[in-house]
Amino acid sequence: MKTILITPKNVAELNLIMEIVESMKLNSCTLSLDEKEDILTALMMREAEKKESMMIAEKLHIT
Repeated sequence: MKTILITPKNVAELNLIMEIVESMKLNSCTLSLDEKEDILTALMMREAEKKESMMIAEKLHIT
């Protein structure tokens, strides 16, 4: 199943979103700043690896 990340603009939005999630009996969790930074780092590393692979393929004329 896919994941949705939502960043509310304020506490009122957060409370509304959490109320909706709870009323629909959906699984949810709140991420800490460190967890969000870890996710961003992993995404950036994945993107860098893709670019590196493309550069290697271009050098080898595999594209």
